[in-house]
Amino acid sequence: AICYWVASGAHEIAFYAFVAAGVSDALDGWIARNFQGQKSVLGSYLDPLSDKLLINGICISCWVGGLLPQWLVGIFMFRDVGLVGLSYMIAQRETSKMGQDLFKGTMSMDSPLEIKASNLSKANSFLQLILLSSVLGSAAFPSLPMGTVIPPLMYLSATTTVASMVDYIVNPGYNHSPKSS
Repeated sequence: AICYWVASGAHEIAFYAFVAAGVSDALDGWIARNFQGQKSVLGSYLDPLSDKLLINGICISCWVGGLLPQWLVGIFMFRDVGLVGLSYMIAQRETSKMGQDLFKGTMSMDSPLEIKASNLSKANSFLQLILLSSVLGSAAFPSLPMGTVIPPLMYLSATTTVASMVDYIVNPGYNHSPKSS
């Protein structure tokens, strides 16, 4: 729905829905980290995937709606598709070393394969969220003076996106060890 609102020009409701999605995601992560029994291996895969689907969906919608340039959306999507492919290759390689199939090796509660986000990737995601919030906020509330903030955020987000992609290629962040209690 958010992507439709962005692409169709309903920017105010898209902005509020995007903020609500961000708050909901942050709350979900906080609950998973701070309450016993709320963390799962499946959730550790689905949460970042849903975050990337939301960010890329909003980016495509912003491009369709004329709010973001195609080159920037392309960089964001290239990185995320590449990371999903790289994660799959790492998971396949690591589980085959253990003599397990991909599903058992990654979802086993005794020895889950964890692929962890680097600090650079977390900073990149934060910058992308700030950029998208600024773009949607500017479109929803044209009287806000956001014109000078958005271009530097675009270039900074593009830079951290490329840097984090290179970082994942050079230092793939995975850990496969028995689950600690």
